[in-house]
Amino acid sequence: MFTDPSTAVYIRIFGLAIRFTAILNLALIPKYGYLGAGVATAISYVTLNLLYSAQLYRETGIHPFTTALAYPGLVAAILVVFIYWVTINYLTVTIPVLVVMFVFFMILYPVIILRFGGIEEEEIALVLSFEERF
Repeated sequence: MFTDPSTAVYIRIFGLAIRFTAILNLALIPKYGYLGAGVATAISYVTLNLLYSAQLYRETGIHPFTTALAYPGLVAAILVVFIYWVTINYLTVTIPVLVVMFVFFMILYPVIILRFGGIEEEEIALVLSFEERF
């Protein structure tokens, strides 16, 4: 039925994620409504990506999580918490305020990536080799 044996594994992982989403929806929607559905979906996507990453590591040996990813992610999470704290404590939460805070985050996030090592040497070499071709 499958041409590549790993395809069956990915289909099983996806099926597991669908069942996990259904269970979370049944547990969270009655109590929390649309917010519960959103949380269930977000948790399911994170779980699905972690399972896909584990399968990628098993198949290729490529480790999907590095310090170059973790450190900027941690700093960005701290920035999100700080922006949330400022918004809740010092501003009236309205749509324009949320848009401004999002733009503020989007301006600072590239700085975080560049400052805290979110780009590795291999990625720079890849971009440079691509530029040399064209």
